[in-house]
Amino acid sequence: METNSKNGSRLSPGSVTALFVLFVLVAPFALLWLSQCDFIYYRHYNRIKALVEKLPDAKITDTWLHRDITLEDFGFDVQVRQCEPIRLNFYEGGDWYRDFGTIDGIIFSKPYNPATNDYEITMVSCDELARAGIRVRNLADTISQLEAVLAYLKSWPDNQSDTPRGGAYYILIYYDLNAYKQTQSATS
Repeated sequence: METNSKNGSRLSPGSVTALFVLFVLVAPFALLWLSQCDFIYYRHYNRIKALVEKLPDAKITDTWLHRDITLEDFGFDVQVRQCEPIRLNFYEGGDWYRDFGTIDGIIFSKPYNPATNDYEITMVSCDELARAGIRVRNLADTISQLEAVLAYLKSWPDNQSDTPRGGAYYILIYYDLNAYKQTQSATS
């Protein structure tokens, strides 16, 4: 047994065991409580929001968050110059840990279509955009050329998509937000 030389008290094996058991029982609850603290719960949201706010000519007009035990996903409605507003969505996982320094393409989504019971999406790789003379390699490039990117997208035939490479990283952009709002208000 160890003796504390200052006050002569001894730590018994039973007290060490009790402290260990207490730690094992309390630690998960302490971690759960800590994960709910604002500075941890919103850390990815705040970091990505700061990145979006730094984009030239972009202004966040609205945000949404899917709050649960963890913050599962979130998004921003963004107005870029005189272009139509877009929504950038970020989902738990890979989206949160990237700095958007390099992307492989863009997934564009139109509003929910009740006829198909799904969202209509178009995947466009950066290589496809480059063939059209639009050079985008990151989120900042996409925002700086948003008018050209949306015009090109709208010229594509319905249901046409570029084939993504395995492991490719695409950002998700919703456009035609007025139609989203009309669809949401019609179903409410």
